[in-house]
Amino acid sequence: MEAGNYKDALSLLEKSLKMNRQIMGESHPSNAQIYMVIAQVYTKQKDYERALSVLFDSWEMYENNFGKGSE
Repeated sequence: MEAGNYKDALSLLEKSLKMNRQIMGESHPSNAQIYMVIAQVYTKQKDYERALSVLFDSWEMYENNFGKGSE
């Protein structure tokens, strides 16, 4: 991502998300961290709607795991 190769970055992040889901489970908080990095890639590409959508998924996952009042 830092080198500007967003296509490869997204591909690797999607693979890591798939592996993480298989190992840790669909709702594990570590998936939310991967979603946040995916959102960063979309932001660098100036695709803000996709970035917000992915951040929303991340937020929901954290909220489901830790509750609304969690920091």
